[in-house]
Amino acid sequence: MNQPLPYEDESLTGYILRLSIANYYPSLKYIYDELSVFQNKRIFSYYLDTLMLDDCDLAKLSALAGSSLDILRNLMFCEVDKANQMYVYNKSVFSLTAICTLKAKLCPLCLKENEYIRKIWGLVNVTACPYHKVMMVDQCQNCSKKILWTQSNIFMCSCGHSHKNSKVEIAGEACISISEYVYQECGLLSKNLSLPIDLINLNTMNNVILFFAKHIGDFKNLSQLSGINSLIKDFAILQKQVFDLFKAWPQGFYESWINKERDNKIVNIKRLWAILESFILKFLKIERTPIVLLGRNLLTIS
Repeated sequence: MNQPLPYEDESLTGYILRLSIANYYPSLKYIYDELSVFQNKRIFSYYLDTLMLDDCDLAKLSALAGSSLDILRNLMFCEVDKANQMYVYNKSVFSLTAICTLKAKLCPLCLKENEYIRKIWGLVNVTACPYHKVMMVDQCQNCSKKILWTQSNIFMCSCGHSHKNSKVEIAGEACISISEYVYQECGLLSKNLSLPIDLINLNTMNNVILFFAKHIGDFKNLSQLSGINSLIKDFAILQKQVFDLFKAWPQGFYESWINKERDNKIVNIKRLWAILESFILKFLKIERTPIVLLGRNLLTIS
């Protein structure tokens, strides 16, 4: 049996896919059927990186991979707070909303250098590769089929297109800055980076960006931002809009919201505050963050 070695920063799901491809398995289901976590259950997501596999399941994967249980555990996002669905990557803690569990995305240039899926790519706010300054890819450039974890070969589309040969698009300032910040907070970049506003940590940054992106894009829930039907190019546009708002906080946000409401022929400051109130109060209860200051600054101009 072929047993490729896992990379230190590799995704567990991506590694199992490489293992499956190396041994010519017809699909991941061949391996997943052996895991108790999936037995007698309908599989909604093949993404393993957020599942807390027990030692029995890890032992089965270990036997297939020829790697120790500890090595395989390190390929996952470790759950540190089950009640609140909080995970950690190199001491940086964030919620499940920060992770895309249904779709995969990748950097073609990284794949050309070394063809494996980096665990960090699973974070929603990574829309660009900080090393190559290009946009991540989440669909086939030949047939537009989305790159899903259920596919038997995540590196090559069923139409025959190899994703590492995809044409790359230079990423904009917002996508690069946000993605670099994520990499930095997860210990993958040594730069001393900051965003237009000080957001303290990765979890706060993720919550702030998703909150404003949800309301700018008029989404009903956060899952729509990272669901199967979402596209990274669309989320990147929302990232840029949020990034631009924070460049001139609070005046930029206030004027942007008023312009949006005016376009809808509705100028309703109460609606603005109703949306912000629950968000700000949530952080007041949990931690002292700049979100509170954001609300106070907005109050002074409204």
